[in-house]
Amino acid sequence: MKLQFFGAAGTVTGSKTLLSEGAGNNVERYLVDAGLYQGEDWLTEKNNINFNFEFVKEIKAIFITHAHLDHCGYLPYLINQGFSGPIFMTKATSELVELVLKDAFSIMEKDLKDKKIEKAHYSIDDLSKVFSMINIKSRDQVHKYNSLNFKFIEAGHILGASSLNIKWNDKSLLFSGDIGRQEDPIHMAPNHLNEKVDALIIEGTYGRREHSDEPIEPKLKGAIDHIRKYEGVLLIPSFAIARSAVILKALTDFFAKNPSLKLKVYVDSPMMIKALRIYEENAVDLKVSREEFENLLDNVKLVEYPKDRKKLQKVSPPYILLSSSGMLSGGRSIEHFERLAIKESNFVMLAGYQGVGTLGRQVLDGQQTIISAGRERQIKARVDLISQLSAHADESELLEYIDASLQFSSTSSGIS
Repeated sequence: MKLQFFGAAGTVTGSKTLLSEGAGNNVERYLVDAGLYQGEDWLTEKNNINFNFEFVKEIKAIFITHAHLDHCGYLPYLINQGFSGPIFMTKATSELVELVLKDAFSIMEKDLKDKKIEKAHYSIDDLSKVFSMINIKSRDQVHKYNSLNFKFIEAGHILGASSLNIKWNDKSLLFSGDIGRQEDPIHMAPNHLNEKVDALIIEGTYGRREHSDEPIEPKLKGAIDHIRKYEGVLLIPSFAIARSAVILKALTDFFAKNPSLKLKVYVDSPMMIKALRIYEENAVDLKVSREEFENLLDNVKLVEYPKDRKKLQKVSPPYILLSSSGMLSGGRSIEHFERLAIKESNFVMLAGYQGVGTLGRQVLDGQQTIISAGRERQIKARVDLISQLSAHADESELLEYIDASLQFSSTSSGIS
């Protein structure tokens, strides 16, 4: 058996792993994840290079571990190149994949219109075919397809995310996918296979780092005290999927302990609102019950319609506003940042890793000005970072996952 990595090797993005067995004209191929490269230009340019057109049509099936774009965003590209097999994933992942891919298609159309790209990489028909080819499989059950057996296993990280065990001929492989935290406030802790594997293919995003175990409440309190004192707005740019739910849980818990500090919370992001609804519908797969998740949403105002946006513009501070994207790299968060960052009364709380080249990273690194209303203006709002909300396992958690996954394993795999 042969493994080939077309992404997520030497970088943490663009995950695509090809499994091959056989020789000559008798090769059988499967793909685990179909991710887009994201980040700097030298990475995203890789998306314009065909994965490997000569054998895309020969891939029997694709397995998707979870719905982040760097694990599923290349699916319509592959359809465009001739892939025609089933795409296996969990139910919750399928709902989030549809949301993520539709959003990516809208961005591609806008980039085409703005002449940021020369041509579309796939069509709306290719996108529709992706959705028609999705084959939903339950977790913790062995499924059979052609000559292999496979099983999805809870991975934490985001709703629906799974590790994947593939048994092919006499070999057993475990693909971790992206592994979540043991103590995530919303998502389940990762499960383990607890049986022999010949190879473990594991993510290593935080392989040399430990997450801070400091509580986030002091930073939330500092930001809320600031906007209450100066009658400002606390803007929290957030990733639409998963991170927004975690932040709402943190705010709900904070206000439960500090009722005198409770403020109005608004969510202004179409994608974020849709993702929250998907979380609500699939709360059975979360640590919190559906009733608890509905309570999170009852405590916020979802800005869903144009009339709601007009009302938001007239709301008197102080209040808290969540919007995406989390790195100030797109979406409505940029619009809100440009409006709010120029006033000393406001506070911007970045809620996680800020990629190189993004506005969020530039601001975090001390950039003092932005272009607002067509002219250069000073950033006067307070800016801070909550770094404790990562959805990825850190070094200790990765090592624990490795120990648990390999305790039954053989010493010689025969896998290259």
